Amino acid sequence: MKVKKTHTIFIDTKLDVSQNPSNFNVRLNNWFVRNNILNTDRTTNNKWYISVKTFSMINSFSNITKGINDKIVLYTAKLDVSPDLQQDLSNATTDYVKTEIILPEGNPNVIDIRDTLNTALNVPNTEIICKFNNIDCKYEFSAVQTSTYANKRYILFENTYDLLGFEKDKLYLIDNAAYVKFKSSKPVNLLADRLIKFSLGNNSDIRLKNMNYCNHSSLYDECNMFALFPVNVQSYELIYYQRTTEDLIEIELLGNSIRNIEVLARNQDNTIIEGLSNYIMVIDLINIKEYDYQKKIYNVLFDIYMWVATFLRGYI
Repeated sequence: MKVKKTHTIFIDTKLDVSQNPSNFNVRLNNWFVRNNILNTDRTTNNKWYISVKTFSMINSFSNITKGINDKIVLYTAKLDVSPDLQQDLSNATTDYVKTEIILPEGNPNVIDIRDTLNTALNVPNTEIICKFNNIDCKYEFSAVQTSTYANKRYILFENTYDLLGFEKDKLYLIDNAAYVKFKSSKPVNLLADRLIKFSLGNNSDIRLKNMNYCNHSSLYDECNMFALFPVNVQSYELIYYQRTTEDLIEIELLGNSIRNIEVLARNQDNTIIEGLSNYIMVIDLINIKEYDYQKKIYNVLFDIYMWVATFLRGYI
């Protein structure tokens, strides 16, 4: 005989502002979800499963966050004979025109950023072109080859230096007279997040019983991932999933009850998703008990036999 009991957990990360959606702890009262089976009971086959019933989230997470890593500053000399721009920017106001380029918040890839920069820089009285080298994964800036604009131009990657692979506080010169060209000092790994992976954290009272495998790197390795969703909608559209078939992943309890489930959300690189939005998730914890009544009857008859044998032993 099988008895199935489902514990449904509704998770809304927005209701707990003290936690990060990337590492969210579901805390339960210790009497909510229990085994309720004695460890000495060998007549009951007890199994637990986890399954994601529904999931919904707005695609608003981003590689670029407003005010954090979105600003590039262009300094253009007022005259073709203007002196060099000082590192401390002491002559920036008198000899140069300052232009701020703000990258739009969102989740662009390297080509999207290149196109945005070219729209802002490849204009009259600037005439700078940005390229992305797919071989070494670096951005490259230079003056347009047909440009006749002779004024010096400096680019400062104010808070985007780490994002685009440049050095902090360094002024990068573009000068037609010398046709100066510069590129990122380190490779840029800026792929748009395309996957959301949910796994069990170490603070959970449960773990996967039969180990899952996923290719975080080039090789498949063990992991605690229990759900995987593609980012298949445009920015600020709804990512939605609803289970249509029974999809059970077997788990085991580390104790006799489930009081905490740590849900980790990561991207395809197994790193924290920048600007991850709040999400709603419904998880089913399913307990299936299978009772072996033949063994129960056998145990009862054995106990009766032992009681009778012990009683009659005094009369033999």
